[in-house]
Amino acid sequence: MTGFLQVFLDGLSLGSSYSLLALGLTMVFGVLGLVNFAFGDMIVWTAFLAVELTSIGLPLPAVIPLTLVGSVALSMFVGEVVFRRVGTQNPLSLLLVSFGLSLVLVALAVQVFGELALMFPSPTALNTVLQVDGLQISMLSLVNVAVAAVILAALFVLLNRSRLGLALRATAENARTARLMAVRPKSMVRLSFAITGVIGGVIALLWFMKVGTVTPRSGLDITLKAFIALVIGGLGSARGAVAGGFALGFAEAALASWLPVDLRGLQQALAFVVVVILLVLRPQGIGGRLLDVSR
Repeated sequence: MTGFLQVFLDGLSLGSSYSLLALGLTMVFGVLGLVNFAFGDMIVWTAFLAVELTSIGLPLPAVIPLTLVGSVALSMFVGEVVFRRVGTQNPLSLLLVSFGLSLVLVALAVQVFGELALMFPSPTALNTVLQVDGLQISMLSLVNVAVAAVILAALFVLLNRSRLGLALRATAENARTARLMAVRPKSMVRLSFAITGVIGGVIALLWFMKVGTVTPRSGLDITLKAFIALVIGGLGSARGAVAGGFALGFAEAALASWLPVDLRGLQQALAFVVVVILLVLRPQGIGGRLLDVSR
């Protein structure tokens, strides 16, 4: 029973992070039809910002809001200057631009920060591990779950209980029709990138506090996790993104706990196998819908 509870707690912590990652991709996909494969690298740049702010002597209470502001600014800059310049008529062009942006961000990070891993600031209190009836509960994991719960609740209220959320969902459904209803799609695109920036900033802080170090190439793993969770949950569905994130988190926790030691290196590969099987059995994912990307 203790082993099962430990897997549940670990899966809850991982799923909280993965659901936020998938939501970050979903917010932009909904309004632009774009899976932003540079998302992880943007999070890495946000993490480097936190490292630099700490290196000049700023305390963590000041680093956190400045990091979030920097993440939002970067996300909106990329959305306005890079993706909106391309337009939404050709999904393949947007996809190629996102890959190109990822390569550029990695190359710039290598030039600016070097290849070596940099220590990421983390309060000592968050590294505490509580022992409760044989269970190991990390304080950072508890904070991770709590922060994710607050963000998910806030997004639910925004998307389902506000006029702004209604406009955002209308734009995601049909931008032309939304424009006829006095909704400004360009403003909704900016809003989606702003929300993605907030999510990216939170992930940058929590993810790298857990990892402990950040390198210019750390974004690949983040992007893969986000993409897998998004595919499991279903493209174009915020609720599906959350479900996919938690499904991936619990699956990883179970594999890490129950797989033989010799096979744990295959954990990532097994995750992709699950994605392939899911796409064969249910192409739209858990909560998504089949999309026509041929236009």
